[in-house]
Amino acid sequence: MTRTLLTALGLLAWSAPAAAQSLFVVAASVDSERERVADVANLRVRSVAWTSATRARIDHESNVLRLTGEIDLRDGDDRLVAGVARRAALGTSSPWQVSMLAGTWAPVIGGGARGVRVALPPALPVRDGWIAPRSPGASGAPDSGPWAFTDRAAPGARSPCEGERLFAAPREGAARWPVPEGARVVQIPGTGVPPAWEHVRVEHLGFAIEGFVRRRRACPLRAIDSGDWSAGSACGDGVARGRRVRLPAATPLYARAGSAAPFATLLREAVGLEQLDSPPGRSCIGTRCTRSPPEPRGVAQWLVELESAGASVLLYGWVRTPAQRLEDAPNATGGFGQCRGDSEDWPAPPRR
Repeated sequence: MTRTLLTALGLLAWSAPAAAQSLFVVAASVDSERERVADVANLRVRSVAWTSATRARIDHESNVLRLTGEIDLRDGDDRLVAGVARRAALGTSSPWQVSMLAGTWAPVIGGGARGVRVALPPALPVRDGWIAPRSPGASGAPDSGPWAFTDRAAPGARSPCEGERLFAAPREGAARWPVPEGARVVQIPGTGVPPAWEHVRVEHLGFAIEGFVRRRRACPLRAIDSGDWSAGSACGDGVARGRRVRLPAATPLYARAGSAAPFATLLREAVGLEQLDSPPGRSCIGTRCTRSPPEPRGVAQWLVELESAGASVLLYGWVRTPAQRLEDAPNATGGFGQCRGDSEDWPAPPRR
């Protein structure tokens, strides 16, 4: 009994929701009951819980759809980002004090009871950090990536001097980092710092690294180029040559024909597509011809495509209403394949 209780407590720890974070799915496949049930792009997540270090259970609701499923970040094409509304300290295993500046978004590489684990830009001295569960989430959506940030110079900020290095502690033997061109250096007022040193915060690419620099003449603030990386994601053209049916609002979609509960519910009428790799053929015996393959009957799986508020969703769902009782929808080209981001620089989750 003790072992059972400990196991249950462990599962609860992994499943602790991090709803305070603002998560945004750039592009990902969604699973339910070990079945792929959706491809999504540009989707805001209402809440997230972690069932393992790299597997997130998400909830999404819009005016057209309610969706619950899991995203496995070990799939190299699945891309989530997390944003903060105001500066938030990150938990790290390094000697540096790191924070995420307001309006910054970063790639999600994992999560758990400590919150959401994000990757930091390669130019920084720390590879990744944890956003605490209570950190205020950013609104809106990222407009660049993998890292998106608002370029605002803090009051009193200066540019780094040539060859300037940041130290984790005010001594020569401490960990050090060459302050990159384009960063902003902000003095932190306070006492207790040796006269030869200055306590500062270096802001770069939406993050801040706190440390110490050798006191010297301040270098003037220079303009920086924040880059123009295009965020986005895309849905490739797919093929849907089979029957098209009307699926009324409130239709539940199931991961399997015999699933106990739906993974999604349509909140508005949609079109269900019978997806075929090639147009259906006809086989005839004398004057009697039948379609090959035959039209779906009974409980059947349909492909449903939805767009709402910039999000694109492709659902693979079983519908309990018998196919022969569903009304036909007008013929049209349709289907849009898997949704994927367009950056090759997306950081991968750490190997276990």
